[in-house]
Amino acid sequence: MNAEMGMAQRKRTAYLGDVGEVKVLLELLDLGAAVHLITGSDYGWDLHVQVPLIPTNASDLGDADGWSMSGRAAHVQVKKKSSSKSPSVDPGTIRGWISGSEVGVPTFAFIVLPEANFYLSPRDLKTIVANWESGNVKKKREGKAEVKSVTLSLSKAREYNSEEFSWLLHLWTKYPGIMYRSSIEDWAKLDRDGLYQEAYQFTCEVVLAWMKSHFADIYLGPGAQGVLRLRDGSARDVRDGPIDFLEATQGADALGIAQAAFLTMYPDKSDVSPEIQELSWGVLQDLEKAIHTLGFRWPKSKFMTTYASSPDIGKSREEAMQLVRDVMGYYNKCLAWREQLASTKQDRAED
Repeated sequence: MNAEMGMAQRKRTAYLGDVGEVKVLLELLDLGAAVHLITGSDYGWDLHVQVPLIPTNASDLGDADGWSMSGRAAHVQVKKKSSSKSPSVDPGTIRGWISGSEVGVPTFAFIVLPEANFYLSPRDLKTIVANWESGNVKKKREGKAEVKSVTLSLSKAREYNSEEFSWLLHLWTKYPGIMYRSSIEDWAKLDRDGLYQEAYQFTCEVVLAWMKSHFADIYLGPGAQGVLRLRDGSARDVRDGPIDFLEATQGADALGIAQAAFLTMYPDKSDVSPEIQELSWGVLQDLEKAIHTLGFRWPKSKFMTTYASSPDIGKSREEAMQLVRDVMGYYNKCLAWREQLASTKQDRAED
């Protein structure tokens, strides 16, 4: 009797890749996502991820029958690090990931280790490719051989945290343009003061982008007739004088966007509380000062048109308000994590 002959050889790298893929799949399922394998894709995407409507932890839902899903999706590329060498990717493939991320289907690259999972965001991937391209330009200029593949360096990756990643997945699939042009994904690393400064600056940027989208042609010079007013129609007296470049309706809309941000940051306050009023008016005063400093010209906006899908002022205002609510929801989470970390360190010091 002839011994059975092997049909093919199963490589260890393939085995490790499959194991890593399953580990990441289980993590994503715990986030309430619907996950489909697409390993055969020519674009190098391992997992297609449909995300929940809001950040979700399935294991915390108890006996709930289910949860709402969004129509948004992401792709996850899984790499298993089986040696001291970091995984690498063809530059054409990684550029495809970046292009997809820019139009609303972000790709995250996961690097799986025995002790933990790490990942690179679309913004991280874009930076890595830019560094690879500039490095090859330098090598070519020096007459050296170019590097053919892009290394996904573990030193550039973020350690996976399920709660943090669920929020980043939510924000990246909903606001890819904003995520590319901001540092939101780094907020979890900041201390309390740095986190607040980033949140305040973000609110200023969104208000500026919304105003420029609709009022870029209004006169900003001395003697401008519009006077910014509160929703009840009463003029606001401030030390630096009235904010004089907007009409009442325009000003109320802009103020409403700022208020939406601060009401999310301080949920125990109301829109008429002195703290919310002061912070919201502060955003518009800072914008007016910037306009005056620039010789009555609009400041540059890195967010303009990245979040507003409608030319209608009312609808785009609501979109801007939802944007700041979503981002400040993440701000609250980052603040809670920071306080939890500080409490844990204190408990350990007392022990």
